[in-house]
Amino acid sequence: MRPMFRVSRSYAAQAADGEWLSLKNRVWVLIALAVAFFVRVNGLGAQSLWNDEGTSVALAQTSLNAILNAAARDIHPPLYYWLLHNWVPFAGISEFALRFFSVIAGVLVVALTFRIAREFFDQDVAVIAAVLSALNPFQTYYAQETRMYIWLTLFACVSVWAMVRWLKPGLVESNVMRQTSGDRPQRVIASGATQSHGANFRSNSWGISTQTWIAPGIFVLATLAALYTNYYAFTLVLFENLAFVVWLILVWRRGAPPFATLAVWLGANLLIVLAYVPWLAFARASLTAWPGISEPMALWDMTWRILSAFVTGSDVLVSWQALVVLTYILFFVGGLLPSRDLFQQSAWGIVLCALWTAVPLLAMYVVSLARPAYNPKFLLLATPGLLIVVGRGVSVLYPGLFLRERAPYASLSDSATKRLARSVMGLMKLTIGALFAAGTVLALQNMYTAPQLQRDDYRGIVNYINALATARDAVIVDAPGQMDVVRYYYRGDADLRTLPVGRPVHAEQTRAAIVDVITKHDKLFAIYWATEQADPQQLVERSLSEVSFKASDDWRGNVRLAQYAVDLLGQNFAARIPFGDEIFLRRFSLPDKAYAGGDIIPLELVWVATNPPRTNYKVFVHLLDAQGRIAAQHDGEPQNGFSPTSRWQIGDEVSDKIGIWLPVGLPPGEYNIVVGLYRGDTGERLKLKDGTDALTLGALTLGKRIASPAQLLLDETLNARFDALRALGYNLSQNHSPVREFKRGEFIPLVLYWQAVAKPARDLKVSAQLLDQGGNVVASTRAFENYPTSRWDENEIVRDMLHLNIPPNALPGEYKIIVSDGTSSFDVTRVQVR
Repeated sequence: MRPMFRVSRSYAAQAADGEWLSLKNRVWVLIALAVAFFVRVNGLGAQSLWNDEGTSVALAQTSLNAILNAAARDIHPPLYYWLLHNWVPFAGISEFALRFFSVIAGVLVVALTFRIAREFFDQDVAVIAAVLSALNPFQTYYAQETRMYIWLTLFACVSVWAMVRWLKPGLVESNVMRQTSGDRPQRVIASGATQSHGANFRSNSWGISTQTWIAPGIFVLATLAALYTNYYAFTLVLFENLAFVVWLILVWRRGAPPFATLAVWLGANLLIVLAYVPWLAFARASLTAWPGISEPMALWDMTWRILSAFVTGSDVLVSWQALVVLTYILFFVGGLLPSRDLFQQSAWGIVLCALWTAVPLLAMYVVSLARPAYNPKFLLLATPGLLIVVGRGVSVLYPGLFLRERAPYASLSDSATKRLARSVMGLMKLTIGALFAAGTVLALQNMYTAPQLQRDDYRGIVNYINALATARDAVIVDAPGQMDVVRYYYRGDADLRTLPVGRPVHAEQTRAAIVDVITKHDKLFAIYWATEQADPQQLVERSLSEVSFKASDDWRGNVRLAQYAVDLLGQNFAARIPFGDEIFLRRFSLPDKAYAGGDIIPLELVWVATNPPRTNYKVFVHLLDAQGRIAAQHDGEPQNGFSPTSRWQIGDEVSDKIGIWLPVGLPPGEYNIVVGLYRGDTGERLKLKDGTDALTLGALTLGKRIASPAQLLLDETLNARFDALRALGYNLSQNHSPVREFKRGEFIPLVLYWQAVAKPARDLKVSAQLLDQGGNVVASTRAFENYPTSRWDENEIVRDMLHLNIPPNALPGEYKIIVSDGTSSFDVTRVQVR
């Protein structure tokens, strides 16, 4: 009779587990390893290298001695860089080749996770742990990165495995005689079967095995490798020593004091300390001077966020991800509970894996009390312990997943109450299991697609600069540590400059360097990243705002590209035009030369306060097309936020230098330049005397310029054609956020980029449409309204701005945007409507 619920499998089922690994489970392990390889190699070169990966590549291409000295000034020891140094000549420096080095470690982590689990538990637990490790998005993410964190995890697994192999014979030594049968002594081994108490496990009177010292040696080497890979490996040493204390207590209680094992353990740890202290002394200056890297955080908040990262790859969750984390916590707790499936060494295994999970987390919290250091990736080495315990919890609730025999504890009567209880329990188990399995797969898929988990797009930014910059331009790399990854992609002729000067910043030298850049170049590209650490006073941005015309800020992940014009102003006009009763415009400039897409229009607006402004106002400058739509714009507080209006006093004169970037592909024609002010908190515009809310400064005629697709900075590329037109890509970023979520009643600001493969012979009729989940069109807008295709030239790129108005009564959910000419269509992207 099938039981209602089994807490775990009985000893009867364990007896069938005497084989270390059945043929069927060998296949499952191979499948797990194959899946691990596939998910880690999938899309391996699709994303750009980001800043830290660029550092890895640059260091790997230097000498071993240079790596040693550079690592002493960095926050990571040198071993990973040394290993990568030897990998590069063999594999090359493409993104795929560099990251494949981490793929190797990632797959080996899965194998070691299985091996460690099998030392403590049955085949069920070990195979489940391997599958969970293979599908874990956190491990997968860092197995696709040219950094040391997955290698740290591998070294930690090797260290733990060696420790377990080393201590396993001593664990059951005191029970040998009680576990024997017949005249010949027998010994219980990891799988639950028995082995003759012969030469392989001969032990002396101290309670230590006389087998080879290979396991202790591997333990020392692997632990040192982890310590020389990342400083947070100290948590590995900490948890292993706590686990050893538990092992010591368990063995001692069985009446066999393992003095020799204790002596060897202390000797091994002393050897580790002696081999590591010289490096700590060598790198002491860097370790003591490095600032905090996060905000202070409560223990509960840190624990939840780290567990969330361990399970889903992200420490900021949406609702379904939170449910997945809760199911993992449920199985983790279940994996800690004692039950009848335990082998002799399983109790210690549960404690060891629990410590492996908890100690690094608690250590990060304690360290953060003195110097905030929250970053989940430093604790990647703890994920195998978590997954092993979770695997055991799954096996407890769902016994026999990978074993043929499912031995019930007891049978139940056939009463209706019992049958109902069994059905309810089965339904609960089915629901939890489905959520657990589906959530694991969805979290892995989310790792590939979620915008917040995508790496900073240095490749896109630098390729854009390569296409636009000339020898008369300069590229400022703010936060000099970025220079390595910028140089990896940079192929242009512009002057590369690193600013600010010094760390901490040397103000005078930095200002002098900025003046030098301004006087020698026409246009500036500035790449900003981690400025709160490299330039906490924002000296570079503040100085550039005073002497140049900032035209754009474009975010690609956590890195930002800004463009500045260094140009002579056009004609100046005196004025006294009041905006509201607090501010008036005293003077402005207008350009007096020809412009086209890709240029920056410099404007200077001189403001004066007639009364102290009551709030912070923002300045907008819009370039409007013939239909009154915004073709290009600048919005922001005066002097790029460095002179907020709330600080102005009566009579203060503020010069606001503004650049209007004309996007590549902007259709030629006449445009109006309008300017105004609005409240930063409510968006309410200040009125002029005539009751209008914007001042038209003048008109501007833009010419046509043939550009290259490489000069486009796109959110996503497209590859579709209508007649003589080819869709190149689109932009849909909203307020510098990659999240594509809109409210009902709003409009979706879609910008499509097209190129004429040949000169169009007629005006094409194309529209963008918003479809609901049933495929119904809920919004539509015509393309090319302002610039018919018959006016396009061959190879011309055109930027088409479209507004898709979401109906106020639209149902919340996912919608699809397509482009159609009435007979054929192609998908652009998907958005969320709420």
